[in-house]
Amino acid sequence: MKDDFEATFVVDLAPDDVWQAITSRALPAEGEGDNDVHYVLPGFPSFERLPMSGASCTQLEVEPGRLLSVKKDHHPCAGTEIAVRLEKADTGTRVTVV
Repeated sequence: MKDDFEATFVVDLAPDDVWQAITSRALPAEGEGDNDVHYVLPGFPSFERLPMSGASCTQLEVEPGRLLSVKKDHHPCAGTEIAVRLEKADTGTRVTVV
């Protein structure tokens, strides 16, 4: 993955709560034969109408509680890979989005 964008910030929540927030919004398979998990990541735009705000993304790699790596399903920027890394911080959870 080419890292053209990276942002790091700390949220005042436990890592488990942040993990739940980014992985609890899943969509059913998009079509026949689609066995992939599709997460709806908040804060990312989509031209497709979804039942919740955010962008539908196909799971690439998961390390529960630590890393969620996905690929955007729809435009704008369909196919873009997004990695969300979580680390425990003194005041909550450090989130890095690449």
